[in-house]
Amino acid sequence: DKKLENAKRCLPGTYIQGTNCVDCEAGYYCPSPTSGRFECEEGTYSEAKATSCSPALPGFKAESTKATECNEGQYSVDGKSCADCPENSYCPAINRPPIPCLPGFYSASGQTKCKPCEAGYYCLSGAGREQCEPGYYSYEGAFVCTICKPGYLCDGKGKTSPVEDPCQPGEYCPIIEGDGNAVTKAKKLQCPE
Repeated sequence: DKKLENAKRCLPGTYIQGTNCVDCEAGYYCPSPTSGRFECEEGTYSEAKATSCSPALPGFKAESTKATECNEGQYSVDGKSCADCPENSYCPAINRPPIPCLPGFYSASGQTKCKPCEAGYYCLSGAGREQCEPGYYSYEGAFVCTICKPGYLCDGKGKTSPVEDPCQPGEYCPIIEGDGNAVTKAKKLQCPE
């Protein structure tokens, strides 16, 4: 039969169309000339004349006809797709999984490095940043907020110094311990007469 005769002269990476040997197009694979051509599955790619499709290397994503490198701030460990580095993590290499930010640091998504927590905030490892509660302060790079010094109220959130909002003459600002529901903080009281 003519088709079988043609199959013998067709090379791998081709398929038979009518009586001709046709090169397998990029994005398809042709295991043998008589089997026909098949589209590459999602997450794989092929160049022209392929007998199989391949996954991309880590740090790349497969796009049917080619492997495309991930952008800075993205990563791929399986070669199927590129993902943005998640918030509060960093991706210094496109072929490695995200690394959580260390305590005292945070990041937005798609970053290659973490940045220090701003004064008035605290940053737990991989958990983002939170503003210090009233009665507390922090310096840059803090992973906990510290209670303000006695004699200072540190009224309001996000204080950056332990000596903000001093008690005025005739007042005192003792440290009030929390009762399980309230946090420890300073409270302004009038001096007894």
